Amino acid sequence: MTATGSRTEIFSRAEFEAALPCLKGTAQPLWSALGVKHGEYCYTIPIKPGVLIQIRSSVKPNGFAAESGADSIRCFISDLDGNGMGSKDQRWITRVPGWGDRMKDVLRLLWKKGNRIVPCPKCSKLMKVFKTDGGENDGRWYMKCIPCNWWDSWLPEDK
Repeated sequence: MTATGSRTEIFSRAEFEAALPCLKGTAQPLWSALGVKHGEYCYTIPIKPGVLIQIRSSVKPNGFAAESGADSIRCFISDLDGNGMGSKDQRWITRVPGWGDRMKDVLRLLWKKGNRIVPCPKCSKLMKVFKTDGGENDGRWYMKCIPCNWWDSWLPEDK
């Protein structure tokens, strides 16, 4: 990897894919490549039926991450059509040294939260998972059904 300017790393597509998770004890990828979408290589990790993690790599069609630090790695929970299923604004990873480990930490968190998504008890549509931003409950996670406005209790804190 090479660094530019303020330590933003420029990595290759192969380096990015090597940092994505594999099945424990094997080299079998847990992810699938979607190809270039929105000008960058994108990937998914299935969590459960109807729920995925979307990953936008910042790797451009030329096979290398953008030179600008403004292009971060973004990860979020989505449905099968790519529509977000909750909070994603804070699920980005800067491309400074250690980005691969930070990305894995974010993917683990999203996996845990996505695994908790269940159908709404009122309308049966999949609920969405959100993280509060500010106030006395800053950083806490909860589920809510957007179509019928059903709010579920706070999700248990991860240890």
